[in-house]
Amino acid sequence: MDRTKLAIADLAATLSRVDLAWELASDDIKQRYRRTALGPLWVVIGIGLWVAMTGFIGMTLFNADAKAYFTNVAIGMVLWIFVSNMINEGTQLIQQNGHLILNTNIPISLYLLRMYIKHILLFAHYLIIPVVIITVIGAQPSWQLFLIIPSFVIFSISGLCLVTIFCFLCARYRDMQQAVVALMQIMPLVTPILWSRDFLPDDKKWIADVNPLYHYINIIKAPVASAPIEPLSYMVVGISTLVLITVAWLSFVLFNKKSAYWI
Repeated sequence: MDRTKLAIADLAATLSRVDLAWELASDDIKQRYRRTALGPLWVVIGIGLWVAMTGFIGMTLFNADAKAYFTNVAIGMVLWIFVSNMINEGTQLIQQNGHLILNTNIPISLYLLRMYIKHILLFAHYLIIPVVIITVIGAQPSWQLFLIIPSFVIFSISGLCLVTIFCFLCARYRDMQQAVVALMQIMPLVTPILWSRDFLPDDKKWIADVNPLYHYINIIKAPVASAPIEPLSYMVVGISTLVLITVAWLSFVLFNKKSAYWI
């Protein structure tokens, strides 16, 4: 059986056990917040306070409109926390599950699905923050809000593709894990999350335009602000997503069975 057939068989086995991935992901969250009174809401409180303080300070520094700035920071931060936590955990996925990979027949893709579901469940808690902030500042919803659902699906699947790529690379080349962690620390500073593209002068807007993460966040943020989504964002997100899916699939086909030797 060639590598492609092995990869397809791995995915098929996982899709037949989605219920197991769901149970394991739910248990991960329960174990993480075991014996706490508020559970995952502690994360919501922490992120909420961080967004509130950052919003007030940034609004003063940039002299920005309160509604626009708080909306930008709230949405940008919860999306960034979702994808960065998923990627950081993904860099250690093979190593952390090494004993199971070596001693069981659980497909590799099930570990990926388990982690993906766990972070989706956590993201559902994070959503409380932008909903509360948007309600407090009195933003008016529009029909464009329906665009958020397909936009987030694309965003999260692209994040899963990055995790798939990095989990194998970091298992094979351990220095890659430190490189990814360092990159994750830099990205919020060079991406319009704590600041807006509108803050840049016209001759410097390319700084945001060349950053694919900005466009992924923009296709979610713009509908909330009842603003049109730029054609450039659609183009960058579409091309980036196709590239990530292709590279992730090739990585999975090539390294799926080899990963056990890198533990």
